[in-house]
Amino acid sequence: MTRRFRGLTLALLLATPLAAHAQAPDAATLVQRMRERAAANVAGVRSYTLALTAGPTRTLAYVERTPKGGWVPRLQPGDPSPVRTLLSNTLDLSDLAGTEADDPDRPVPMGDVREDTAAGRRVYAVALRPAGGFGESGVTSVVAMVDAESYDLVRVVTTARGQVKMGAAGPDMVVRMDLLNYRERMGMRHPGGYHVQGWNVIPPMAPGTRAEMLRQMTAERERIAHDPAALWMFDIGARMLETGVMDLTVSVEVVAVDQPPPPEMKIRLRDAGR
Repeated sequence: MTRRFRGLTLALLLATPLAAHAQAPDAATLVQRMRERAAANVAGVRSYTLALTAGPTRTLAYVERTPKGGWVPRLQPGDPSPVRTLLSNTLDLSDLAGTEADDPDRPVPMGDVREDTAAGRRVYAVALRPAGGFGESGVTSVVAMVDAESYDLVRVVTTARGQVKMGAAGPDMVVRMDLLNYRERMGMRHPGGYHVQGWNVIPPMAPGTRAEMLRQMTAERERIAHDPAALWMFDIGARMLETGVMDLTVSVEVVAVDQPPPPEMKIRLRDAGR
């Protein structure tokens, strides 16, 4: 190999990372690719069951495709999990990319795409709103961050207006959900976990009120010390009250695909649209 050819080869190799760093797509293209990736992850799947584990709690979720191609998640009925509401909201957020074409909640891009980093991945970020608007939900913005290579949804950041207490509005509440470790299992591809963090999740209150609530909670803690699940959620609530910050990690396991709902779900087949 001549010196000139070796020099040209070296120059091409050095230039490769720059060439591979593709230009960010426009907002409409990004949302379309995100939806296509979400559809490919569950191509051919009619339903699946997830086991969601947070701390000492374990909850089943049955997720079913609707006739129009959207998804309806249902959590284990009567499940005493202290994070039931949070898990339900998490499933709804993670389905952001898979809503039906005429669903008023389907995402509509707003503004330009920007490059960023999230959960250790290079991502494209775009602000979204539901096609029908945010309504009276209190939500003021939703930002989706999409893996720049796979177009998997990696992070969703939701901002909501602060609650009004004592005649004044509190700071905006921000909730960030990371969708972690996508992996293949049973013919579908799904995140292996969620990491949910929230800031300003407790409305403003007088310092004396907060201190009294913490005192009462400390006394109550002894009563539930025998119940690991209740104690775990109790401690999360106490930290939220004290700091206004929530931090929760949920591991996710796909336990069944295209199977009837497990007995624990107590979903009749006609209720499941079969």
